[in-house]
Amino acid sequence: IMHAADDGKVKIMRNTLTAGSSIGMHTHEGNCEVMYIIKGEITFVCDGTEETVHAGEVHYCPCGHTHSAENRTAEDAEFFAIVPETKL
Repeated sequence: IMHAADDGKVKIMRNTLTAGSSIGMHTHEGNCEVMYIIKGEITFVCDGTEETVHAGEVHYCPCGHTHSAENRTAEDAEFFAIVPETKL
């Protein structure tokens, strides 16, 4: 279940990444993304580097960079994401 707000300049989302699911590799062109993990853990691959982020921690993907997210656990993970547009 995703809850989102988008005013064309900033997208704000609260989402659940269910156990075993993923968000595919994508590049942030013209924006960046900040993801705060609320519950569980998510494994990110950002520009080829893997990191596992736990509840209470933040993952950041800068503008022009590529990342993916995967929940490799048996429990759902929840996150809060902010995607501000950086292009003028």
